[in-house]
Amino acid sequence: MLPDPIRRKAEEIAGDRTLGAFPLALRVLEAYELLSEPQQKIETVDELHNAMTTAQPWMVAVRNASLLGRQLVVEGRSLRIERLRERLIRARQKVARGAVEALRGAKTVVTLSYSSDVFEALTHTEAPDGLRVYVCESRPLQEGIPMASDLRQAGVEAVLVADAAGPTLVGRADAVVCGADSLLRGGVLVNKIGTLSLALACREHHVPFLPLLEVLKLELKGQEIRWEEEWRDPEELSTRVEALNFYFEEVVPTLLDTVVTDAGTERPVNLFERFRTLEDLVRFYW
Repeated sequence: MLPDPIRRKAEEIAGDRTLGAFPLALRVLEAYELLSEPQQKIETVDELHNAMTTAQPWMVAVRNASLLGRQLVVEGRSLRIERLRERLIRARQKVARGAVEALRGAKTVVTLSYSSDVFEALTHTEAPDGLRVYVCESRPLQEGIPMASDLRQAGVEAVLVADAAGPTLVGRADAVVCGADSLLRGGVLVNKIGTLSLALACREHHVPFLPLLEVLKLELKGQEIRWEEEWRDPEELSTRVEALNFYFEEVVPTLLDTVVTDAGTERPVNLFERFRTLEDLVRFYW
């Protein structure tokens, strides 16, 4: 049985519907920090890991963070969890710098939902001056609204648009930039619904499609997930008619030329050559 503070943290992670994969991964490490004081039995460590494995099924970063945290606790190196969290925060800054380079010369971009990676990139000190950002509202939870608001507060010209307007605006943009919840070993990107339509519009209009993600979000060999659509509360869409509600979708590999990561801007196939197992992540982040 998990101690109450850790159980509550695990329940918060599993029940969250607004935070992205990377912020949730950082919270997973916070749970392992609580677990490490005092020293816990291996059964308790495994119970936390099992809970995190199913907490957010389509967010590989949550599982990978749990694998890393578990290994540190089991090996008696709990003090390194804080250092790992600091390195992951720096990883987001590396992604932002890579995105800034990819967006050099851009005047208009399209994005959707709320991505901490995208926010970091668009508010980076070296981000293009005078950048205009169209933010798709991202139904049903409308995470695009706080994204547009936060960008404007940071001095970025951000304009909220309906999701259905996104593909049309791609034809007027220099790039589409988005976050990612996971990148699966077959090269499939999992992200918020609406990402696929933007990627298809990019191909049609010959506009760069730039997903931003830390390599923590890469599916590892032996840790594959079985992707399937996850149905959510239909009343988030409507209480008047029958509704089909899901948050995440796949973007097929043929729509992904490169992705911007903390290990550089790479083709997905090259990333999976570099990062196959947990040990590859360990070497990279430690």
